[in-house]
Amino acid sequence: MAVLVPVPLQPGQGRVAGLACLPTVPHLQADHPRVAPATARRIRRFALPAAFHAGVEPGPGVSACLKRGHRSREMERKGRTTLGVPVVEATAAAAARVRSVADGPAGRLRLAAEFYTGFYTGGLARYGRAELSFLRWAIARGVLNPPSGDPPGSPWWRAVNDRLLRDKAEAALLAGRAAEPSSRCVALWCAFLRSPSAAAWYRAHNASVVAGYLENERSALAELPVERFMMNVALVRVLYAHALVARPALALGAFAPLGRLLGDPRRGSVGLFLDLRRAFPERYPLTGLVVEDLIAAEGHLPRALDYGIIVPRLGPLYAFAAESLGLPGVAGLLGDGVPCYAWPARRSPWHDGSALRLTTRLTAYAVRTRAGG
Repeated sequence: MAVLVPVPLQPGQGRVAGLACLPTVPHLQADHPRVAPATARRIRRFALPAAFHAGVEPGPGVSACLKRGHRSREMERKGRTTLGVPVVEATAAAAARVRSVADGPAGRLRLAAEFYTGFYTGGLARYGRAELSFLRWAIARGVLNPPSGDPPGSPWWRAVNDRLLRDKAEAALLAGRAAEPSSRCVALWCAFLRSPSAAAWYRAHNASVVAGYLENERSALAELPVERFMMNVALVRVLYAHALVARPALALGAFAPLGRLLGDPRRGSVGLFLDLRRAFPERYPLTGLVVEDLIAAEGHLPRALDYGIIVPRLGPLYAFAAESLGLPGVAGLLGDGVPCYAWPARRSPWHDGSALRLTTRLTAYAVRTRAGG
């Protein structure tokens, strides 16, 4: 059995803005002869970037009391986790981490991945597959470029990604601790870490994403119409993917037994629903394009998915999302039966001529929702 060897922090290592914080180096010796190789690799991955510790002030460190299956009761009694991060300051620490990578798309990707591969949340790498694939697409488009970038990124896409990263970072800091999360979104991420499953991952991920949508609608209105249409499609797709694993009868009707397999974020099949490269240009901004251009260029498979499978069940889908995520504001993102986030509630282009194509109508018929599904 591998033994984790505690190494006390040195003075000055554990204070950020007067608060105990994570050290800039792993406080467990990865090269100790009694540490198993697999454990050593996870220790090294847990190392935090120096940028996280801007504003380090001298101060006493906190001994790392970390043996497998053991937690320091004294540190918990004082309101600190065994990592030395005050429970009440986990939100501030998470925000600091996100700020440290905000202007670097590569840093955002690294921080997003660390949640699934870090020392204390490891073993979840496959759950990050869908999220990280989408994030790479967003980076390739340029929407996460800093404001000073060439071209500059999208304030809206950056803000929504910030919210997702913050919620995950806080949950990672609180993992296994008797602490009150700062929001329902963080609580859902903590629940996922306690009991990982595809449905739990979607609840946490989609709650953070939807919260980001709701908080930043004013910013979305500043984007081009084609970009706002894409925002709605992205939201519809990820809500539908959640329904595949949590409410497969709603999502696929008679083909419900396939839902959990197709929607599992750990499997490549989920790319069919969440990979927007199949449907939209990989650039930003989409100057010179109108929504009709995007629809005309959409492939047969994405068109059948959007208009044949998802659009006919939008009402029940959004109702399910509002209930499952505990975010009543989701209901306001649907108007007259069509998505209306930063978008007029009109049935076109969601019910235009494309929806009448034979393949799309046949698809809709094949997966029609079963009564009571």
